[in-house]
Order: sequence, then structure tokens, then C-alpha cells
Amino acid sequence: LYYALAQDAIVAGRPNRAVSFLREIMKVDNKDKGAYDLILKIYEDMGSYGDCASIYEEGSFKPKDDSRRAFYYAALARDKMEGTTEGDQEGKKEVVSLLRKALRIAPDSITATFHMGTFLERGGDLKKAREYYLKIINGHPAYAFLILPHFEKVSFELGSFNDIIPIYEKIVGQDPRNFSVSFALADLYEKKNDIEAAREVYQRLSELFPHSVLPKVRLLKLKT
Repeated sequence: LYYALAQDAIVAGRPNRAVSFLREIMKVDNKDKGAYDLILKIYEDMGSYGDCASIYEEGSFKPKDDSRRAFYYAALARDKMEGTTEGDQEGKKEVVSLLRKALRIAPDSITATFHMGTFLERGGDLKKAREYYLKIINGHPAYAFLILPHFEKVSFELGSFNDIIPIYEKIVGQDPRNFSVSFALADLYEKKNDIEAAREVYQRLSELFPHSVLPKVRLLKLKT
């Protein structure tokens, strides 16, 4: 009966009401994984990551998925970071605490690493921020597109811009189909006026991704 009421509440667009019905199920059987799963999905859809973390920690999810747990704490830290003002030192401490907790749970968490980098960048610690961005580029090159603008910006401000091309070249050498890094590499070649190197990268991308317009447009630009 409670499951039926919860489903009706979801259909009616009343997620909090649905959660209250599902919690009645947990009073009857606190190991009912179906109720935990549905509450967790509702909280995820609502973007209530603090509630996600709480229900996941108390629920009968075994074994715990460390990546998922870390994501909840990192997403919660991001939300708190967005609401933190410049002089809110307590708020900043809470953000750092949540991100460190996420990274303790899953040291390779892309979400936690990314948000720690952006937090440090906002706070002016560009050197440390760059280290976190590099962790994503080197450890998860397929997700490098998430931080390329941030990475290039802090590298420029730190005077390390010339170090970027060898890093990108290494990634592209290992994975020529990494579109975002390849495109960024060609763009850097253009900025250094190394037109032939840029043309080669754009040409390769055009061949690897024949339906993509971007490298074709850049090739046309170089020809004109």
C-alpha cells in the first residue's frame, strides 16, 4: 500500500510526499532495499545530495560503491561552494571538509578532484588548482574536456603555458581519438603560429570524425 501511495505521489509531482510514504515502509522493515533505492532516486532527481549521502550511508547498500558515495559528498560541496560568499570562512571550511572526505572515500573521484581544483582556483591558489587539474588530465584523459579551459587559464597565469603542449601531445599520442585534447592541441599550435602542425591535427580529426564540422571549419580557416 505504501509503495502504491509513493508511486502515486511521484506521478503527481510530489517527491517529498513520496519520500514520507517510503519512510513508513522503512519503519516496518528498515532493511527494505527497494524503499532505500527509490528514496535515493528521488533525492538524486531533486539534486538533494546531502540527503543522498545520508540515505546511502544508512541504507542496506552492500557493498558500498565508493565512487557513488564520493560523488554525493563532492556534489554537496559544489552546491555549498556556489552559496558561499567571499568572507564566509566557515562555509569554505565546510566545502574543503566535504571534498577531502570525498577524496578519502575515492581518491580517483573525477567529480571531487574537479571541484577541489575549481575551489582552489577561486581562492587564488592557482598552483595547487593546477595540480588537481593535472590529475584529471593524466589519470582520466577521456574526461580532460571538463577542465581544459581552467587548466590553460591557470597555466597562463602561472607562466607555465609552454608546458601544456607536451602534455597534450603525450595524451594525443596515446589516444588519437581524444577529440577534446586533440582540438585544444591544434588550437595551441595555431596560437604559436605553427600552422602546419595545426593543419595536421585538424586533418586527422576530420578523418577520424567525418561527421564533425569543427575541424573542417578550422581547416578552411587555415586555408584562407
